[in-house]
Amino acid sequence: MISLNLPPFDVRLKGTKQAPLIFDFLRRRYVRLTPEEWVRQHFVHFMVEHRHYPASLLVNEVSLHVGDKVLRADTSPSGSENEDAVMALQDFPELTLLDTKLCRRKAYATSSGFGMGVSELKVKDKKAMAEVNALVEAVFADWETE
Repeated sequence: MISLNLPPFDVRLKGTKQAPLIFDFLRRRYVRLTPEEWVRQHFVHFMVEHRHYPASLLVNEVSLHVGDKVLRADTSPSGSENEDAVMALQDFPELTLLDTKLCRRKAYATSSGFGMGVSELKVKDKKAMAEVNALVEAVFADWETE
């Protein structure tokens, strides 16, 4: 897997070269090792071991039932959510927190899997496109061009 700008941790792997598994201590089971899972595990260990965020307040890959749909949330604080995340990130004065949010949408995974942006997909996800546009506007709000 790729080297990350996060502290190493005691990685527990098993499975085969074709189907590697990594232990997720929050879910208390081995899960398929993907690049996304590699980053998720490093981030969760960093928050718990180095930022002392309570593991009991974090959940990975939780199912959300909305009407007749089942949605999936990535690593999420299960306490007072955004407020807890803001508190944890206050140790990083070099970060500027934005009010703009990206929801977990299939369009992001689909487009990135093809090396594309959400606006390049044949079937347009208008909500995903609006979220990305809002994020770009927030990030580059003070950007000066010549």
